[in-house]
Amino acid sequence: MTQESLLANQRPPQEHLHSPKSPIAIVIPIHNDWTSAKCLIEALDRALLQAAQPGHVILVDDGSTERPLFGSNGSWIESIRIVRLAVNLGHQRAISVGLTIAATLNVRNVAVMDGDGEDRPEDLMLMLERATTAPDSIICAQRTHRSESLRFRIFYKLYKFSFRLLTGTRIDFGNFMIIPSRAVSTLLRTPSAWNHLAASVMRSRIKIVRVPTSRGTRYDGRSQMNFEALVLHGMSAISVYADVAFIRILLGTFVFISANAAVIVFAIAMRLLTSYATPGWATTVVGSSVNLSMESLVFAGLSLGLLLQGRSSKAATPLQEAAQFIEEVEFASEAMEDPMSGANFSQ
Repeated sequence: MTQESLLANQRPPQEHLHSPKSPIAIVIPIHNDWTSAKCLIEALDRALLQAAQPGHVILVDDGSTERPLFGSNGSWIESIRIVRLAVNLGHQRAISVGLTIAATLNVRNVAVMDGDGEDRPEDLMLMLERATTAPDSIICAQRTHRSESLRFRIFYKLYKFSFRLLTGTRIDFGNFMIIPSRAVSTLLRTPSAWNHLAASVMRSRIKIVRVPTSRGTRYDGRSQMNFEALVLHGMSAISVYADVAFIRILLGTFVFISANAAVIVFAIAMRLLTSYATPGWATTVVGSSVNLSMESLVFAGLSLGLLLQGRSSKAATPLQEAAQFIEEVEFASEAMEDPMSGANFSQ
C-alpha cells in the first residue's frame, strides 16, 4: 500500500455533535489478543463518555492469525480502524505504523496504549487533562505500581540499570503516552522511533511530563512479554543511544586497559624487586593482562566500525517505511454484522 493510497483510504473525521473538544486518536497494537481489545474498547468508550471526549481508535493488527470479535462503534468512539499488517513487525514497529495512520487524522493529540487492559482508560483521561495544560509536551505514564511476577520485575530492574549504565539516562516510562500531533510528525521522521518509542521520545528533546499511574490487570489471557522479549526490548532501547553507549564503553575500555597496565607493572615489580613471586607467576599475570587488553581493543574497534558504518548510511524512518507493511485499513463498524459468522472484512 503506497502512501497515496493510504491517505485516500482515510475518511475525514466528523466532529462529535455533543462535544466542542477535538477528538483524540488512540493507537493500540494487537496480536491475537482480540478479547482483551474488545473489553478495552468498551472501557474506553465509558471513559470517553464521562470526559465528554470524542475519540478515534486505531487497532494495529500485527500479523494476527485470529479475527476481531467486534464490529460496531461506541457512543463516543467515532471510528474504529483496523490496520492489518502483512507481516508481524513486533510491538514497537506496529505502534509506528499506527502513528502514521493517526497522522492523517484531524486530531490534536494521539495516545498510545496497550490493548490488554494493563494501560487503564481512566489513567488515559487523567493524562488527557494534563495535556490540556501542557499542549506542547508528551504526557507519559510513570508506573507507581507493577503487577508482574517477581522474576519479571527483577529482570526489568536489570534492564533499567543497564540502560542507565550505558546511556547515562534513566528511563522510567513505557509506551503509554499522549503525543501532540506536531510531535507525532517529528517522531515519524525519527529513524530510532522504528525500534523503540519511549527511548526515541527521550532523545527527541521534546518536553516530557510524567503522570503517576498504576498498571492495571489484563482483561484476558497472559502477557506475551517473556524473558527473550524483554532482552530484545532492552537492546532496542539502548540502540537508540548507540553513540552514547559506545563512548561510555570506549571510556570503560580505556579504564580496563589502564587497570591491566597497572597489574602488569605490579607483577613485573614483584618479580624483579621481591622474592615473593613464585616461578611462572609473573609471566602468567602479564600474559593474561595483555590478552585481555588486546581483546578489549579489538572489541572497541569493531564497535567503532559498526557505529561509523551506521552513521554513514541513510536510516529509514517510520514515515518512509510504514506504508509498505500495511495490507489494508478496515473500519470495524463495517467489518461484519455478525462477529462470529466468519465473514470477510471489507473497506
